[in-house]
Amino acid sequence: MGQTPRMISNEYIYSITQRAVDRTFLFLPNKEVKNIIGSSAARAMLNHPVNLFWLDYNINHEHMGIGPVSDSPEDFTHMIRFIQTFHQMVAVSLNKIYTREGAVYGAKSHHTPCLDDASAFNQLLYSITNPVKDNLVDKMSHWKGFSSYNYLAKGEIPKFTFIDIVAYNNRKNKKTPKTAFIKTIHLHFAPLPSLSNYSKGKQQSIIRKAVREKEQNFKDKRTSENKRVAGILKLNKLTHRDRPRTEPEKNKKPICHTSDIYLLNKFKQKLKIFIDAYLESSKLYRNGHFHVQFPKGSLRPPLIESV
Repeated sequence: MGQTPRMISNEYIYSITQRAVDRTFLFLPNKEVKNIIGSSAARAMLNHPVNLFWLDYNINHEHMGIGPVSDSPEDFTHMIRFIQTFHQMVAVSLNKIYTREGAVYGAKSHHTPCLDDASAFNQLLYSITNPVKDNLVDKMSHWKGFSSYNYLAKGEIPKFTFIDIVAYNNRKNKKTPKTAFIKTIHLHFAPLPSLSNYSKGKQQSIIRKAVREKEQNFKDKRTSENKRVAGILKLNKLTHRDRPRTEPEKNKKPICHTSDIYLLNKFKQKLKIFIDAYLESSKLYRNGHFHVQFPKGSLRPPLIESV
């Protein structure tokens, strides 16, 4: 088996990381890219409802916190379809503005479940402050790329625009420009379960305080290592063809996020039972039993039949 089968459950928040192809700087921190990402996520959510807890972009990779809205197989499918649709929309739009072709997202994504409230909050903070960690900016308030920080910590409304291509293509007056079909759309974020009982103002206050602490920790680390941030002026000079000069560190990806040994061992047992059941179903599928039942929360292979 080349890859561990993915197990989807509404018990967890999934922390997802996805890199740009060849680690290129396709997600530049500017208004146009920011609007593409926000409007694409909002439009994908119209047909595929999900709980989106955070969505943050560094210059060449994405961080997402997501979960299904219920424990139904339909909502599990919505979660996967949302990610597919969202990425497809982003890729098409970025290729258009960069006048390029080919893939935008690179290697396979990493879907890692957060088993408890603390790990989910830590992943949210890690995702939001990633540009500060990577010494791109000193504070998240300086970051011009797409980030859920302004929406989750400062209460700004995640509002974006897009051109309704269907309406444009069906227009009666062919002289009507595309700008006449610009629409506004809002992206909806779900609060973390650990914060859901607080008012929105209190949620934002908790996140702002935690982000400030992370920013200070990264600043202290830079000072001790005699490093500087890249800064806005340098970031503005980057192009989508640029890429990091250093190779990425090869780290083993965790199967889950938690500091609780009991939850970790319980998850390992659950994952083993799931994988064993999936492998058994997969064996029957490969032997021609195409309608075999796969375990709940799995992604069964597509059935390709000639008619």
